Amino acid sequence: CANRGCGLFLENEITENIGQGALVENMAEPVLDGNVVHENSEDGVRVANRGKGELVRNEVHHNHGAGVHVCSGGDPRVVENDINSGFKEGVRVSDGGKGAFSENKIRYNKQLGVCCVDKKTAPQFTSNAIVGNHAGGVHVGSDAAGSFKTNTLEENAVFQVRITTGANPVLDGNTVDRGKAIG
Repeated sequence: CANRGCGLFLENEITENIGQGALVENMAEPVLDGNVVHENSEDGVRVANRGKGELVRNEVHHNHGAGVHVCSGGDPRVVENDINSGFKEGVRVSDGGKGAFSENKIRYNKQLGVCCVDKKTAPQFTSNAIVGNHAGGVHVGSDAAGSFKTNTLEENAVFQVRITTGANPVLDGNTVDRGKAIG
């Protein structure tokens, strides 16, 4: 979807593509609802170059890049998705990406559950379950910001939350429980 395109992608199977399973860019605003996005060679869904749109009730799993990658000014609404078992991050927000993420399950990814890096990166995460990710729960670094409110982080390996040099997130009302190493 590109160049201010819209559309409804409803209950499709998007699988085994070279590259991203779905690419939303150039101010496109589609709705992806009830799709299964899996086993793509890069990100399951990438929202880039000021793409917007909505990802609702999708199952995103076993992709070789991030489950959902928001970058280059992308700003989607991501609600009630199950983002799991990816080979990299469940959600990666970089290069000025934003996005409103709520009520998602972000679980059992081989790297981080959520990774926010780079200047001007400022997503909002509200009421998500970030559980059982192999390299950690939430990482905010490299001058990134964002808000994390009323999320549940549990059973992530290495750390639940890591904030590094120059990062400036807001964390409010989260439950951080049963970490396997650093809280």
